[in-house]
Amino acid sequence: VILDLGGWDGGDAVRFKHKYPESQVYAFELLRRNYDIYSTYMKSCDIKCFNFAITDTHGWLDFWESHHFEGQDAQSTINEPCKKYTDNYSYVKHTKSPTKVWGETISDFCYLYGINHIDVLHMDVESAEHKVIVGLGKMRPKIIFSEFLLEDAWTSQKPFNETFELLRSMGYIMVENGLPFDKLFIHDPK
Repeated sequence: VILDLGGWDGGDAVRFKHKYPESQVYAFELLRRNYDIYSTYMKSCDIKCFNFAITDTHGWLDFWESHHFEGQDAQSTINEPCKKYTDNYSYVKHTKSPTKVWGETISDFCYLYGINHIDVLHMDVESAEHKVIVGLGKMRPKIIFSEFLLEDAWTSQKPFNETFELLRSMGYIMVENGLPFDKLFIHDPK
């Protein structure tokens, strides 16, 4: 069972499915126009696609849509971008006012879909990593692979060290992978 959060163009979900064809892959993309463009292809690859947020709560959330000048509409977020973000990514523009989107926790989602374990949790959720992890409840994916882009770049963003300590308290160890923004965690409940 593989969950791909922040699916964008579906590339990661499709690569997971091709590498592990017997796996159940669930892809989540919150930006509706990306979901509309890419979900048909993902579904044809036997990937289950969803257009809502995975976070620490069940209910409506604020959502800042993004638009890249290059046309790659990525980095939309449920945390409002701050000056540090806009200074570092001037080519990405977010809506001035948020829209509302639906949010679910992983634990609720897994209960609703009869999922009793997660092998891989892949996250590219633009500063909402801590919220996703809190929303795991008692679920413990074997592997968590996540992007941690910038600190102090979004409102409500938890520092990486706080997220790392939460993961450690849940039985995860971080594996060095040589990537500057992407972190790999393995569940080791010893």
